[in-house]
Amino acid sequence: MSFIAVMLLEKSEHAFNDSEYIFEPKLDGIRMIASKINGKTTLWTRHKNQITTWFPELSDVPVPDDVILEGELVYGDFKTDI
Repeated sequence: MSFIAVMLLEKSEHAFNDSEYIFEPKLDGIRMIASKINGKTTLWTRHKNQITTWFPELSDVPVPDDVILEGELVYGDFKTDI
């Protein structure tokens, strides 16, 4: 599979405002594309670097075959008590 570019930030003249959302948490991590094609998982950064070997634990994520996921890979020790 060849590289597919990730979605990047867009500049806006107005702040995000939607009555359906209370807040939007800001989490920093690695922006990446994860694909699982013919049973093989491949991970890419937004700069076209293949980083599959950096995260071997993601090779067994239970997602169906022929899927491409785009997002931010974030790790944290999040507390559920609010």
